[in-house]
Amino acid sequence: MQKATVVSLLCGLLGGAGLTAALLANRQSADPVAAAPDPRLETVTKLETEVAALRGRIEALEKHRAAAEIAGGQGTAPSGGTGTATSPDPALSAKTKPGSSAEELAAAIEQVIAAGYSQEAIAAFLEKVRKDKSQGAIQAALRAFLERDPRNAQAHYLLARAYVDELMTSKSYADMERLGELCMKEYGAALDINPTYWEPRFERAISYTFYPEQLGMLPHAVRDFETLVAQQNRSNADPRFAETYSNLARVYVRTGKPEKAKAALKDALTLFPENKSLQQQLAEMEE
Repeated sequence: MQKATVVSLLCGLLGGAGLTAALLANRQSADPVAAAPDPRLETVTKLETEVAALRGRIEALEKHRAAAEIAGGQGTAPSGGTGTATSPDPALSAKTKPGSSAEELAAAIEQVIAAGYSQEAIAAFLEKVRKDKSQGAIQAALRAFLERDPRNAQAHYLLARAYVDELMTSKSYADMERLGELCMKEYGAALDINPTYWEPRFERAISYTFYPEQLGMLPHAVRDFETLVAQQNRSNADPRFAETYSNLARVYVRTGKPEKAKAALKDALTLFPENKSLQQQLAEMEE
């Protein structure tokens, strides 16, 4: 995997601010003496701006989703979940402490998967893992789980997220390349098992949109977003579904299909008429 590909994966999955900071920190520590301007810095700065905008959209989306969960009394599972989303169990957090045995980690993983945790709960779980510096142990426990149950799509997805979580803190390009390849492999595995699993397809599609144009990944993004639109079946049950249309429209524009982009946005607004972001995106296209 090329270095640009690793940057793309980070931006698409969890936002690239962490990688940008790492790149800048590495440059500063490796070259404390004033040097000639590096043209790559302009690229990194532009990337940071784009990622900041994406992060803002994701944060706004999560707020909408949290409000919907509170109103409905339970979490949503667009296609890959197993049931009602729950909050992290204190007992589960205790099991991820440093030095936990393989058996305890395996039990924690099984609890996460069986509970059908929401995205917020998965993020909280991985944050706990990161703080306890048990990323490698969790990955090993997930791989062991998949040896016993290789057709578990949720386990593949959680392993992909665990790889991305470590990738975000890695300072080694070799590790970034390795983890990025493993992550995309696990997303693919989850989708091979459950093609309607919303989260891995959406995250993979977002990742494709950040790949350098010369790698030719945009058609893959179009295919994933179009598949998601079809699977959503004109539902507005989950606020995140609006993001599928928004991102599909952006990819259509980048591939020279502005009319299809407008059609996608108009279709989205019939489902999400109060969505300000979609309204603004369409207005800008029609100017």
